[in-house]
Amino acid sequence: MKTPIPKLPETVWPATSSAGSRFPNGCSAIPWLSLLLAVVLASGSFSGRAAFVYETPVQFITSGDFDGDGRPDALVLDKRTGNVRVGYQNSSGALVWAAARATGADGTIALAVGRFAETNRDAIAVTAADLNQIRVLNLSSPSNSPAPAIVRPAHVGTSLLVGLDAPYGVAGNRSWLSAGDHDPGITFLDLFAFLGDSLGTYQDQIVAEGILSSLNSLTIGTNHTTLVTSMIRGSNDTFAAYSYASRSNVLFRANLAAGTEYTTGHFLWSGETNPLPVVLFYASSGMFWGFFIGRDRGLTRRGGRICRS
Repeated sequence: MKTPIPKLPETVWPATSSAGSRFPNGCSAIPWLSLLLAVVLASGSFSGRAAFVYETPVQFITSGDFDGDGRPDALVLDKRTGNVRVGYQNSSGALVWAAARATGADGTIALAVGRFAETNRDAIAVTAADLNQIRVLNLSSPSNSPAPAIVRPAHVGTSLLVGLDAPYGVAGNRSWLSAGDHDPGITFLDLFAFLGDSLGTYQDQIVAEGILSSLNSLTIGTNHTTLVTSMIRGSNDTFAAYSYASRSNVLFRANLAAGTEYTTGHFLWSGETNPLPVVLFYASSGMFWGFFIGRDRGLTRRGGRICRS
């Protein structure tokens, strides 16, 4: 089914919470929010690829088919309160914003999207500092949502979450969640499997060197393997992607400017006939680089600086 182009309202972050008070640092403080929502919705084809989660100092922004109608919906989560709002996309492409709902994860530090609660629609998983649990929320109804299901992480201090469609290749009738926590000099990436019942079962683990941040996912290869993507911070930043199939780092790009962020997707690059998995890097200076993933899984540079703020 062809996904209609969504129409964004003038104020994409609704003005009030369910308690009637204005959220702090709202839309006016984040001029890129409308653009981010347009990006996450326009890329939402729901062909088995996990939604990319964008993070600002005060919010998480992403998309998902939360009501199971085949159209991407927008989601914005306020970190301080943990409250989440969903803009359900109707048949005309407009977003109908539901009331704010509490996640019970005040001071949210991680958000993931996947089919954790049901096999035919997306849900979210969240956690907060010192919460020591992962909360799975079913958002299928705009007017009502059940109490969050609780998943106990394998380690204390879980601070990273990312949804994965097929960590071992070829997506089946299940969804996966990678939950990360830091130890001195390393990051544990624990893998949980969900069968649409909100009950995650521990499956596997990657031990990654360094302190990872900005976790997301990227699907590559003919068997549609989903990798965990991340940034390793330092005087220069490093992009690294990990595979549960090999329990190792399989993509690596060093010497990026400090503070670099990235997004991933599948694009028709110049001269190519089939969409390629691509990683786009950007920094506060406005520097922008594009890299596509070749058959040898190396990151090959395409393009360079395209804008400067």
